[in-house]
This record gives sequence, C-alpha cells and structure tokens, in this order.
Amino acid sequence: MVASAGQVRDVPVVETLSFTVPETRTAEPGSSDRPPDIGELSLELVPSLAAGVESGLDYLEHYPYGCAEQTVSRFLPNAVTYRLFRDLGMENQGLKAALERNLSEGLQRLSHLQNLDGGWGWWASESSHPYLTAYVVQGLLEVRRAGYGVDQQVLDRALAYLEEVLDGNQPSLSPDELGGSDRAASFSDLPLNTRAYVLFVMSEAGRPDRGRTVALYEQRDALAIYGRAYLLMTLDELGQEEERVRALVGDLMGRAVLHPTTAHWEEPEVHYWTMSSDDRSTALALQALVRTDPENFLVPNAVRHLMQRREDGHWRTTQETAITLMALAEYLVQSGELEANYTYQATLDGRTIKQGSVNRDNLDDPVTVVVSLAEMMAGQPQPPDQQPYTSALALEKEGPGRLSYTLRLRYYQDANEVQALDRGIAVQRDYIAVDQDTLEPTGALVSEAQMSEVVQVRVTLTVPDHVYYLVVEDMLPAGLEPLDTSLKTVSDVVQGGELMDAEEEKDEFSFWRYFAQTEVHDNRVALFATYLTAGTYHYTYLARATTEGTFQTLPTLAYQMYAPEVFGRGSGTRFVVR
Repeated sequence: MVASAGQVRDVPVVETLSFTVPETRTAEPGSSDRPPDIGELSLELVPSLAAGVESGLDYLEHYPYGCAEQTVSRFLPNAVTYRLFRDLGMENQGLKAALERNLSEGLQRLSHLQNLDGGWGWWASESSHPYLTAYVVQGLLEVRRAGYGVDQQVLDRALAYLEEVLDGNQPSLSPDELGGSDRAASFSDLPLNTRAYVLFVMSEAGRPDRGRTVALYEQRDALAIYGRAYLLMTLDELGQEEERVRALVGDLMGRAVLHPTTAHWEEPEVHYWTMSSDDRSTALALQALVRTDPENFLVPNAVRHLMQRREDGHWRTTQETAITLMALAEYLVQSGELEANYTYQATLDGRTIKQGSVNRDNLDDPVTVVVSLAEMMAGQPQPPDQQPYTSALALEKEGPGRLSYTLRLRYYQDANEVQALDRGIAVQRDYIAVDQDTLEPTGALVSEAQMSEVVQVRVTLTVPDHVYYLVVEDMLPAGLEPLDTSLKTVSDVVQGGELMDAEEEKDEFSFWRYFAQTEVHDNRVALFATYLTAGTYHYTYLARATTEGTFQTLPTLAYQMYAPEVFGRGSGTRFVVR
C-alpha cells in the first residue's frame, strides 16, 4: 500500500501516482478486454476536522474487541465531542444516538469488570492498574458532564482506589515498571507519569491536590511528554499557578519537532504499560496547549500532523484514536473551523471524480471515492518493459475552510501468496490431523480434510523480548469453524484451546504468561495477553470442516495492541475441504 495525505487551502494540490502491474495480471496485447482488478485508489475527503472526529468515533464504536480500555474508548471521546458541540448550539443527533448506544452496554460491562478494590485491569480477573483505572474514571466523569447518569457507587469506589494509590497503599507496579526512567522507589509507589495522570483525573473529578501537584512539578524533568502535558493541564485547572504554567508551556515548545507546516513530539522511550506512543503524546501536548495557550503557533501545526497520521479514518490504536479525538474536539471549539463554506473538485487525469460544496450542514460528513486500478489503466497504453503507469490527481477548493485528504493506493494479493514477516514476533501456523474417535492429534501436518472432520490448529509464537498487551488473531479458512467448548452442544471429548511454553520455563511471574482473554468467532480465534515474557509458545485448538471447497486463508497476526509496530505474521495458506 502507498499512502499520502495533506490539506487543500487556496492553491490547488496535485498528487502524482505511479503503479506497476505484474505481466501475468495485464490484458493480452491488442485485446479489447479490460485488465483484471489488481487494486484500487481510495481517496478520503475530510471537509473539516469535525468530519475527521466523527469517522474516528465510528472506528471506536465498531472495534471488534472489548477490554476495559476499549470499552471506555467507545464512549469517552464521543461524550466529550457531543458535550462540546452541544455547548456551541450544534445538537448532533448522530453523536447523541451513538453515545447512548455505547453507554448502555459499556457502563454495564465496566461495572462487571471492576475489581473488589475499586480499580480495573484490562480484562476480568486481572489485578487493578492505576493508569487504566484513571482512564475509566475520566470516562465516567465525561459521561456525567455530557448529562448522563453513572453509578455513583462504582465511581466512588474507583476514586477511593486512586486515593489509596496516591497514598502508596495499593500495589501498583509490575516487575518491569520497577526499571527504566519512569521507575518508582518501591513496589507500591506510583511511576511519575502515572502519578501525573492520576492527579489530572482527580482534579477533573473535583478533588484537586495542590501539594502533590506542585511536588510533581519539582520533578518535571523526569516526566515524559505525556506526563508534562497532564501536569500542565492540572496546574491550569488549579489556578494561581501562572508561572509554573508558563514554564511548562515553554518546556513543551522547546521539545517539539518542527517541520515547515507541522509539529509533533517524540518520547525518548516507550512506556508500554501506560499505552504511550508519540502520536498520543502529540495529541496530549496539543490538548494542553489548547487549554493554556490556544494562540500558540504549534497548535495548528500539531493538528496538521495528527490529521496526516490518520489511516482509514482513525489512528493506529484505540488509545491513540480516543485521546486524539478529544484533543481535536477541544481545538475545534476555539478554532473557527466549524464555519467552513466552500466548494471543491477532485479530478483524476482530467476527469472529475468528485465535486461538491461544504457548509455548516455537512461539514462533519467525510467523503470517500474509490477507483479501481483497472479503470485507471483503461485508455492508457501499456508502458514498455514493465515501466509504471502514471496518473495525476488534482484537488482544488474555493471559499473559506480547509479540505483535508488521505490518498491510498492498494494492491491486491492472493492470501495464500502472503509471506511470513517478523517485526519483533515470529508466527507460524500448522494444521495437524487428529484421530476422529479420540480427537488426539497424530502429529501429521495436513492441508486438507474431509467434510465434518476435525483438525487441530497450532499457532507457534516466538517472542525474543517481553511483549505487552499482545493480540493474536488466527484467521480460519472459510471451510473450517472453531469448536467453542463453552457450548453444551460440543462433545465432552473436546478440550479447549491450550497455551504451552515450549521450554516449560517457570519463574516467579510465570502466571503472567497465560492469555487473559480468548475469543472464538466464526472466522477466527483471538487471544489477548497483557504481558508475555520472552520465549516460544504453542497455542492449539480444534476446528471442524463444515464447507466443501478450496479456500485461501489469511495469515495469523500477532501484534502489540498499543504499539503495533511490534508485530509478526505467518504465511498465507490454501486449505481444501473434500
């Protein structure tokens, strides 16, 4: 995939596109047939930041998994955006309906996931984590500010837990959090960046702590970018802290990475336990500047950077998306971008593919145009010697406002041709024959099965370093269905999925190795591990052949939920059901 992004202002923008077509996938010379579809050009037009915000909310609402963080992320930015727009006199019924839809299930799920100590882990039965608990509390507070009710008992227990954490009376660290620059003095002490966030949330809850906040300010040099942003917003909320606020604004300005039209922030190291990333830190720095110094020249530059980082209407992770949407919503309120009024036109090789007008009635409606590569190739002579085809996309607008765009050129590939890729995690999947009477694996590798037969699926993960918030998605051939052992219709002979450490190593924290959540879907099995130590692991489960045919099978994916640049995929395969 090739991607580009930018903004159209008063001067037209032209993007030059080039793509090469494999010889085997072009039409015969002299033939009048159109070449087969090998990919597509996707153009997303975002009439204003409001449209960018709403497409991100849609991504969060339909995210397929539901740990505590993702449950909150479904409604938190929605609640903030709905409240801010409502206060501007823009009653958005779509936002309201989505918020109410997600609140109904989300609040009930959070109540179920809350631990006896008042905090939350990522999944049920996991120990409470201060940073995540503060995130849940922030979500509950914003729901209440948006005019909806929350269970006061749930909120009070969570606030009491955070108070205990600040007092050092609750264990708050994993073994890994005891190291690194964000270290704490003891197992029960809070890392400084987590302390900054908890103090911010307590202030939002109407329970500010000036003494602890000022004491943390004296340690600001040890804070990450996101910790400084939270500290800055907390000091601003406290009031009468103008000097410290100015100092932190200057500190953020000095740490910004500047380009001609954009600005962003980069963390010196990644704090996996707090879901840290450079884009999330940039969003938090933007939010802090919007609240404390809205005329700062870095504000619009940071907005442009974040909009360029969007992919398919959202950012890389649920956490990045939620935090960025809240920052952009606060920026929208004071930027004047909600007064856009212009016309636009998009042309591809001189042919108009989209045109329209934008005003207050539709500025929150993104537009997507898809053109197949076969259509782009039609009418063009085939370049000699596999030289690339070239096309030109022109975008122009007239009138006040900004038109953002994202351009993606995608190539199709048969799933069984996808090769394995290791970017920090090695993944392999095998199908193994089983005895159909005992369902015991025979050890023989297979690529086909008879209708109604059961096979064992074995996923092997090799993890050279510890990984955090790991997701494994094993996609099944369309002709196989996983056996869900939770159903009473499944034979008692069938054993559930099993995780094994290939080296059978044991240590003080070996219980952390097991997956905290397993989900069986009709087309895949998904696994979630909050923390997995270095090693090699096998995960096995059973699947039954249910549909006759020859099926291309997508590869198994393994990635860190909040740092997806650490990932691995297996090879695509072909599986036959006779």
